[in-house]
Formats: sequence, C-alpha cells, structure tokens
Amino acid sequence: MCTAICRGMAWRSLSAPAILLLGCCVPSMLAGLSLLNSDGQPRDELLAVGRLLGLEWGTTASSINAHAQRHLLRPASLERHRMADSPYEGLWDDLQPLLAKLGMLQPVDPPPGHYDYLILLGQSIPMMRSQAEFIRRYLDSGVVSHGQLAFLCGRRPIDPTIDGPDPLTAIVADEAAAAQLLLAKYFSQNGQAMLVAVPMHPNGSRPNTRDTVRAWLAQQRPRPGSVLLVSTNPFIPYQLETVRGELAMAWPAGTYAVAACGDGVHRLANRSNRVAILLDCLARQLYTELTYRGELE
Repeated sequence: MCTAICRGMAWRSLSAPAILLLGCCVPSMLAGLSLLNSDGQPRDELLAVGRLLGLEWGTTASSINAHAQRHLLRPASLERHRMADSPYEGLWDDLQPLLAKLGMLQPVDPPPGHYDYLILLGQSIPMMRSQAEFIRRYLDSGVVSHGQLAFLCGRRPIDPTIDGPDPLTAIVADEAAAAQLLLAKYFSQNGQAMLVAVPMHPNGSRPNTRDTVRAWLAQQRPRPGSVLLVSTNPFIPYQLETVRGELAMAWPAGTYAVAACGDGVHRLANRSNRVAILLDCLARQLYTELTYRGELE
C-alpha cells in the first residue's frame, strides 16, 4: 500500500499507474502513465517499442519525438478511424505488453476518495457513454465522490462511422448534444453537473482536449483543488498530460492534485488499424509531455 497526502486528503489503496499527483508529490511507483522518467529520459518500455518496430529514432526524448512527429503522427485533417493500417499491425501481439506497461491499453481504476472536480471529456458517443458507465460504478459504490462535475466537449458534428452504433447517433447533431443527454441519463442526481461545449474551429477542425480544458478554466474559473479525469484508453495518458499541463499553467503549485481513470481499449482492439492509432497516440503524448516540460518551441 502506498499513501500520499495532498491538501489534507489521503490517497490510499492506489493501483499503479492509476494516479499522478501534481502540485504536491509524484510517487515513483505511480508515474506509469508517462513516457518519460522523472529525469526527462525515455522510459525503457518506450525504447523497447522502437527496438521492436525497428525504428531508427535514437535514445533521447527529443530524437524519438522528432521521428514520431515525422513518421507516426497522422495528418491534422485525418481522423483516427480513417488512418491506413500501419506497416507494424502484424506486430500487435508483441507490442501489447509494452503498451500495457505504458498504461495505454488496460482500464485504470480511480484512486478512492473525494474530488473537488470530476471531469469527463468529449470523444465518440460510445466512448463518452463508456466513460459515464465506468465512473458511475465507482460513484454508486461510494469509492469515489465529487463536488463539481463538468463534461468538456466540442461541437463536432456526429459521424455515424465513429459515433455508431449508439441510440443517440440518430437523434443528436453534435458531440455536445450527446454529452448533454448522457449527463441527464447518468448524472441527473448530481446537481453541480455542467456542460462546457467548444465550437468548431474556423478552419473546420474539431476542438481538442486542450481547447476544452482552457474553455473550462476561462468560463468557470474553478478554484484550485483535486481533479479526477475520466477518459478511455488509449487516450488516458495523453489526456492526463494535457490536463495536468494546463492546470500547471493556471493554478499555483502545491494547491491542487490530479488523477486519471477510465476504461480499456475494448472498441479499438478489433480495428485493423489499431497499431496505427496507438502509435499516433504515443506520438501525441510524447510531444505533449515535452511541450509542457518547456523542451519544445
């Protein structure tokens, strides 16, 4: 058992890599959602991914990031479900253990306790429903409680290719409308539940995680406190890095804590382009980690 105390709150019965605490302490056993060690060097599992795939990306975080941005990242205009199969799809069985150690595949349980803020994030409708059903189990059992609940999403038009099959696909126009109905269905008893919906960008691109977190901070002006982020894998590590980076710029160090949880890659596991999607996520996460560390322009 590992116990960490932040702002008078005990975090106990922790299951690594379920939590990453900021502004107070980062127990080494709980840093399993990061691609980098505490000294900013690539984790052994990340280096092993490169060796398995035969990638000539070097051994430093900057060299790996440069290679990943050129070769693994999907174009900005291309959605994940439309990515071509990766040339490495045949290595899925060997790649799984490494990606699991990096926290990208399995469900991540929430550390028990009370949180000032419970944050859900916009995704496809089935994944947003998965978020709601996942955290609802912990709320109903009393493992987790919270103050304010916020669903941060965008006004991305519904696409049956990624939003189906789901009962809401045929009756809502965009992601935000679906999130509002999911709030009503799963969190009607939570009086402080709110929706933060970010419009599409003028160029037609959808809002990303950073956009929605910044909108929440700007619109609601939440005071520093404890935050539990709910997502679904393989996006939990990337979105945790994004949220913690934005909070670090908005709130004073030592005044807050953030943890992440969510369901595993059930829908992704059967896709023919699953490796392409996971490597894209890995590339985005590394770029995000280096950006918030101040190591990229």
